[in-house]
Amino acid sequence: MPLLKPEHLTGDLRLWLRADSFKGSSKSTAPLWADESGNNYHAAQSTSDDQPAILLNHQNGLPALNFDGTSEFMTLDGTDTAGDNSPLDAGASSILCVTVCSPDSSGSTQSVWSFNEETSQSAFWWRYNRRFTFFYYASTTPLQSTQYVAGDTVVALASLDATDDLVWRVDGTEKDTRSGETGGTDAGPFYIGVEDGRSNFFNGKIYEIIIFHADLSDSIEEIEGYLHHKWGLESSLPTEHTYRYTPPIAGYSVIGLSLSSATLSETLVGDLVSPLNMRDRYHG
Repeated sequence: MPLLKPEHLTGDLRLWLRADSFKGSSKSTAPLWADESGNNYHAAQSTSDDQPAILLNHQNGLPALNFDGTSEFMTLDGTDTAGDNSPLDAGASSILCVTVCSPDSSGSTQSVWSFNEETSQSAFWWRYNRRFTFFYYASTTPLQSTQYVAGDTVVALASLDATDDLVWRVDGTEKDTRSGETGGTDAGPFYIGVEDGRSNFFNGKIYEIIIFHADLSDSIEEIEGYLHHKWGLESSLPTEHTYRYTPPIAGYSVIGLSLSSATLSETLVGDLVSPLNMRDRYHG
């Protein structure tokens, strides 16, 4: 049984974009980035000059999408009007957003992704002060990481649990937190690689974006372990992290999915000596 295809994930998966879906692509740029959540929030860019470049065999042997910081961005299908039709409802009671990316430059504020409608805004930024920043709502103080340098590839995760505690983590380490977070109420356009379709363009690589509307606070380390091992970033996890040295496999809950050793027996045959090939094993 293959692991971690979208149909295996529980907890109201809203969006799943993964750059390794471009493996073997003959295209040099991406007019479409398919959403694998089943909700059809495909990221698209119809203007060829504004399409991000596809970099094959880039991170841990997997592709990346490269945004030039000048004009390249994508917009999610079905998110161009206000309402609830969005992978990230700013009024959701619980969320989990996780992004794997790498900025190529620093010194200016750049939007990895953003979700805008009038005064309501959720966003993941790489800021001028070299901190990764998460907004869940525009009028609130952003959660910030410690300083990083351009070229660092990180797994950044925001989790809002059922008790309204918002946590911001980068590479398995908690960086900031806030209690009593309620978010906004509007939905609207969701952009990748730009703040609002016209400013704060992102200069760097994006590897994966996953968004849930669910309290997955008990599964944070499993999600981090999956992504760090898949993208070859496990050495960035702290030594005390549950999945620093081994990926989340038999007997563990992997993004809401509990699997027994028996269930995984056929999948894991031959993998006990060498580490799991996340690209093939985790995506069938």
